[in-house]
Amino acid sequence: MGFWFAKKQNYPTSSEIRDTHIILIDTLIHSAEMEKYLKNAEKLGVSWAKIIHPKNVVTAEWVRLKCQYGCGRYGTCLTCPPFSPTPEYTQKVLNHYSKALILIYDLPTESKERGLRKKMRRQIASLEREMFLDGYYKAFGMACGPCN
Repeated sequence: MGFWFAKKQNYPTSSEIRDTHIILIDTLIHSAEMEKYLKNAEKLGVSWAKIIHPKNVVTAEWVRLKCQYGCGRYGTCLTCPPFSPTPEYTQKVLNHYSKALILIYDLPTESKERGLRKKMRRQIASLEREMFLDGYYKAFGMACGPCN
């Protein structure tokens, strides 16, 4: 997708494989409601979640190059380059949102990644759907991976 987080906000460190996902939210959302989504994310097995402003998500071409020249899976996953949105397009999308819910999953290195990643993507879609049904119609989940 071509993004990374510019401002470290106490992100956890881990030796495990990490998948990061974003759910973008466009409107002012009450803190009680946001807490509900954070708790639901925890129930889904998210290792860490935080609400940030989308301006803290930076897009850049070099991120795509890391995939193209450093990943043996390049061109095999629809959430990765060259199929994923360009950094410019991703930035335009981010500019239409006021909040982003960052969700990090840590995968043990011995895990069956493919099945877990599929499950994570379904969970992100489920959380996005919950937000949509609660009236946050522009809620949009962006899955990343299979980076390792």
